[in-house]
Amino acid sequence: MTHYTGGCLCGAVRYSIDAEPIRQLLCNCVDCQKQTGTAFLSGLQVPSEAVSIIGAMSTFTMPGGQSGEPMHRRFCSKCGSPILIEKDGTGRRLIMAGTLDDKSQFKPTVSLFCEQAPSWVVMPTDTENLPRYYT
Repeated sequence: MTHYTGGCLCGAVRYSIDAEPIRQLLCNCVDCQKQTGTAFLSGLQVPSEAVSIIGAMSTFTMPGGQSGEPMHRRFCSKCGSPILIEKDGTGRRLIMAGTLDDKSQFKPTVSLFCEQAPSWVVMPTDTENLPRYYT
């Protein structure tokens, strides 16, 4: 099993993951574009219980995704780095790949909401590129 570690820009939040990712993905939805301040989010979906976090995070909650159910976007309370996204009842967390200590561990296999991507984004040829969410 691979061990993953990472944290925020200022170092106030650190995490470790002791599980293989359920999936590694890119999300081009407009909500993720706004949160990341760029064209897409890159993340590792992992079982919630496999993640240990040290440090204070703040939360912004809004309806999101296809279900419209609350999405909890958590970020460092000091520097504002986005760390993870959670949705109630899923038992999963989406960890932001840019916060990994070893970026080479991130290997996305799917790109979601490709129809919402800016026209200048070049879709990876080695991922499954879906127009929306999983069907």
